[in-house]
Amino acid sequence: MNRALALKRWGLVRRKVSLYAHQVLTEHSVNVQQMLLLFALNENEALTPGLLSEITATDPASVCRSLETLRKQNLILKNVSPTDARKYLITLTPEGHALCKELKVLHDSVAQQLFKKLNSKELGYFLNALDKIEVQVNEASKIK
Repeated sequence: MNRALALKRWGLVRRKVSLYAHQVLTEHSVNVQQMLLLFALNENEALTPGLLSEITATDPASVCRSLETLRKQNLILKNVSPTDARKYLITLTPEGHALCKELKVLHDSVAQQLFKKLNSKELGYFLNALDKIEVQVNEASKIK
């Protein structure tokens, strides 16, 4: 298969998945980036904006904008770090934890829907291909 064609198809499919995710998340008043931030916070007690940026592979300015939106929705708290007054620690509010539970169910449902025509072997190949692509992207762009 032609690699240029594969890249083009991947871009088109990625865009369709992104549009579908946006449509699904609209009723929850969050976008995909905000959902990923909430999931990262749900898996950790508290994180700095810098760590959230690394975990979600999102530029720091976008993370800060998303965090401000989540703070205004009362989904996160921004507290000064007890060990370094120059840093902030981000935590989920009870409302944030509740929304994460809803989003997890939704996320699992979407994953089930999107991958329902792949058997476990095909899903394994897909995940393996993604791992290899990620390594190449990281090497090409010097990302961790």
